[in-house]
Amino acid sequence: MANKTVIGKRVVVKLPWKGVTNNKDQYVKMKKPVAKALGFTIAKTSELYYEVSINEKDKTGEKVGGKQTIKRPIRAGYKQRSFTLVFDKQIGNLEGNSKAFKSLTFPVTTSVSIYDVIKHFEGKTLNGAKPIQIITDKGQSYPLNAA
Repeated sequence: MANKTVIGKRVVVKLPWKGVTNNKDQYVKMKKPVAKALGFTIAKTSELYYEVSINEKDKTGEKVGGKQTIKRPIRAGYKQRSFTLVFDKQIGNLEGNSKAFKSLTFPVTTSVSIYDVIKHFEGKTLNGAKPIQIITDKGQSYPLNAA
């Protein structure tokens, strides 16, 4: 079970994880190794959003000509769920990146059962650090059994 995606669902791994890095190159470098180590498949932007053209309006709501292209989530009106994975120690020097982090936040693109997520992470390690807890976007905390 170590290298499977969470019940076949695609999960987008977004960086920086709340202050890990503001450097775009580092962001891109860290994305794939972390996802690979945790057994994720990274969702493509095209799988998460679609582009739509809308008429530009002024503050009163009047059309002012021109069009604007914006990105909208594929599941309109659906609040994207996320979970935070907390490790037992700081993780640093991942693929040559010097920033250390102790928790990672993953937005989930589809409705995934927290119990499936827990099963997926039990027994995994990332650079020697074990995940010890999962916190949902609603603040619920679930401990993980160490392998």
